[in-house]
Amino acid sequence: MFVRATLNEYGVPVKGRASIVSEVTAPDGAQSLLPLSEMDPGVFAAALTSTQPGIYRFRVLAAGNTFRGTAFTREQLLTGAVWRGGDRPPSEQAEADLCTILACLLNNKRTLAALRKCGFDARELQKCVRLCERQHGDPR
Repeated sequence: MFVRATLNEYGVPVKGRASIVSEVTAPDGAQSLLPLSEMDPGVFAAALTSTQPGIYRFRVLAAGNTFRGTAFTREQLLTGAVWRGGDRPPSEQAEADLCTILACLLNNKRTLAALRKCGFDARELQKCVRLCERQHGDPR
């Protein structure tokens, strides 16, 4: 898993004036600290190897100084999901199953009406589903 944070002051990266740490809570409730390193000006990142499936919570805490030397702090909460097999590419069957589900939804008048009501034009998605069906075989 990767945690990435950016800090800007009026659109200018906070270069060399801050530090960031993340309080990580694993799915089993275990807690640890993950320091983020400044990779580029104002861009901080760290990697974490997940050891169990479930939801990881990250409380990202930043502290630093403004251009004028005034101290500041910032905080953001993030989550990350991990599942067994999540690091493997999807199988051909999973892709074909997704094509089947999308084709079914897009052939339903109520689904199309709901999408239109939300301002979504389903024609482009229908083109993608047809391409998927050509690649994996039409399930109908």
